[in-house]
Amino acid sequence: MKSIIINVGCFVALGILFAGAMYAVLAKLDESNDRVAALEQQNNELQDELHSCTDALENDISSVTDATMVLEKDVSDVNDDVKELKEKEEEREKEAEEAEKKKSEAKTSSKKASVSAPQPQVQAQPTVEVVEETTVASSDGYLGNYELTAYTWTGDPCANGNYPTGGYTVASNTLPLGTRVYIEGIGERVVEDKGGMAGNVIDIYIDGSTQDALNFGRQNADVYVIE
Repeated sequence: MKSIIINVGCFVALGILFAGAMYAVLAKLDESNDRVAALEQQNNELQDELHSCTDALENDISSVTDATMVLEKDVSDVNDDVKELKEKEEEREKEAEEAEKKKSEAKTSSKKASVSAPQPQVQAQPTVEVVEETTVASSDGYLGNYELTAYTWTGDPCANGNYPTGGYTVASNTLPLGTRVYIEGIGERVVEDKGGMAGNVIDIYIDGSTQDALNFGRQNADVYVIE
């Protein structure tokens, strides 16, 4: 009987030990599950933060890309403007060279002092004062010292039927239509129009406002005919 009681007591003790061990294991398992849940929550939070950072970075990259495209367009526009300015400058230099060459050809080997001597005779000729008649030029193409004025767009064509062009058209009542002249300090021009002025006067057409023409005022320059 005693042995039976002892055996039962052993089984009970073992059962208690086993139950305690199982409880400890279960407690550890619950603790591990809690830690796993906490880690999963942290992982989810990190994933959300990573997504937010990724979205922000993509937005920043898109903004930088847009700004880069705008900057490239601005640079392209500036390059186009610089190219256009260079082309215009080259064109002006070419026109100046051609005008200087024609001026030299018109003057030939005559000096300014010698070409100015015939001026009173040219002004005294009746053809200078008569509208629609040709001003007589000296042998070197010198027409005389002319008074220069300026006019702008009136809406009407020139006397030759063409519309005036800046840097090309002038009006004169003493020079025939179509006469090519070199005006010292101005350049080469073509008589395409007539006006109310008389005598040695050339009215220069300019692309501008009436105030621009008024600012031009009245000037004087030697004029040569170009054959």
